[in-house]
Amino acid sequence: MLAICVRICIGLSISSGDDLLHLSKRAVLTNCVGPVAFSADGTRIASPGSREGIVVWDAKTGKKMAVIETSDDIHSLKFSHDNQLLAHGRYNAVEVWDVRSGKLIQSFAVPTPRDGPTPASVTDVGFSKDNKKIICTAIYRAGHAGQIVVGDLRTGTILKKVTFDAELFALFVFHPDANHVAVNHDGKVSWWGMKDATFSETVQLKDEGGTAIGLAVHPNGELFVHGNIIGADRKPRGTKIGGAVQSLVGLQEGGKTIVTYDPSSHELHIWDYKSQKRRQTIALSEDEDAVTMSPDGRQLVTARQRNLTVWDIIKKGK
Repeated sequence: MLAICVRICIGLSISSGDDLLHLSKRAVLTNCVGPVAFSADGTRIASPGSREGIVVWDAKTGKKMAVIETSDDIHSLKFSHDNQLLAHGRYNAVEVWDVRSGKLIQSFAVPTPRDGPTPASVTDVGFSKDNKKIICTAIYRAGHAGQIVVGDLRTGTILKKVTFDAELFALFVFHPDANHVAVNHDGKVSWWGMKDATFSETVQLKDEGGTAIGLAVHPNGELFVHGNIIGADRKPRGTKIGGAVQSLVGLQEGGKTIVTYDPSSHELHIWDYKSQKRRQTIALSEDEDAVTMSPDGRQLVTARQRNLTVWDIIKKGK
């Protein structure tokens, strides 16, 4: 059983009923702008600072652990799987930093193709499972074309690069086999092989506009997109959760629970994975404009103006 209902500060309320989650405010991080990243173990949070480069915070205490001095041109952030490195994407490049020392250890150029009149914006970045490779997605021509780039972290060389026309080419997530990534592009989600650099098993998105705001992979290999569920056989399964476009926040309890965010109503929705039924609604205040969940599903960060609030997701009796 999960926790009881409660109403807490900054307009965050939890509906009444059985089997609910309880959110407890842990810390407030000030002067933060742009993307937010949790470390794999959930102990650190990284975000661009409004007055400095990238700030690494202690997720438990809310204290600054490190400041990485870099440009204010930060489009995406991601920790390595061993929590030691932090990659950030910007215009035409990916930079990789040592979290403890704050030193730049590698940089990858992501140049705009010849026909691209605008810089390539690195919209998402990540590490391979063995932390030896960097993969990123980038868009240019105002989102009408994109690239996937894979680089060797040790040498800084580009191993693979694919350039093609695509609308809103932005997000990716690794499959449990660590050899494929699911990529959002051109109103579709496709599996892309890191070894052969080819797309396979493309699925057209059902929601209006066909844009995946969030992607996540269930431990059993199923891919979650906006609330459309694509089965492990990479076939569409079911319809949009709740019949509305939802921004996927993440998975909780080892994939038993799906968490989505509806930006139009400023609500978090909690869904049962097996039945696909909504079991809870969490109302955010109207000026909460972004939500990020830790990889283990035990913490949540909400953004409000230039501040981030860190919440613990607590089970009953904890």
